[in-house]
Amino acid sequence: MKSVIGVTNPKGGVSKTTLSVHLAHVAWMEGDDVALVDTDPQGSALDWSRSRSDEQNGPTVIHEDNPALLPAKVQGLDHDVVILDAPAQLQKMTGKILSLADLCLVPLEPSALDIWGTEEFRALLEEKANEGTTVALVVARRDPRSTLGGQLFSLAEDYPFEILDGVCQRVAYKRSMAKGETVLEGDDAKAKNEVRELLMDVAQLLSQ
Repeated sequence: MKSVIGVTNPKGGVSKTTLSVHLAHVAWMEGDDVALVDTDPQGSALDWSRSRSDEQNGPTVIHEDNPALLPAKVQGLDHDVVILDAPAQLQKMTGKILSLADLCLVPLEPSALDIWGTEEFRALLEEKANEGTTVALVVARRDPRSTLGGQLFSLAEDYPFEILDGVCQRVAYKRSMAKGETVLEGDDAKAKNEVRELLMDVAQLLSQ
């Protein structure tokens, strides 16, 4: 049975593509047949895929930034896992992704501004959650030297969603993405563990 995961947040710069790429790659490494659909007109995930060498296997990456065509595209994919990397801004594509996703991951930096900035989006997330879509907030770009991740848990405790301790702000993520790689192909053990633990959390949510 195909699992569709949407990674979305109308705010830009919250690591949506980094999270999507790493989740797709770690799921592929664990043996799943994975397709990553880049729905952002900028095509950053597609650029990442194209920058990989011929010797570097990985998940299938395709681009579709037309919301009207996305449902048919997703339906036509014969993969175990389909990850939808959403664009910034609250637009038609966002609603389309939420309607298709079994699980919606919302990456957030651990700050009050990021939490407050999702208020408009929150109503849409709650509507989809009431319709059966699982929604989870994912801590992103947390300083590994601080306890700010815990602040996100406190700030968002009134949200009716799961909160996952996602990925920290590490140089390894930027370096690997720039080379068409992921941290799973590097030597930062802490970053690797973060990504693997996130996959386990996501798998648990999908199994509920």
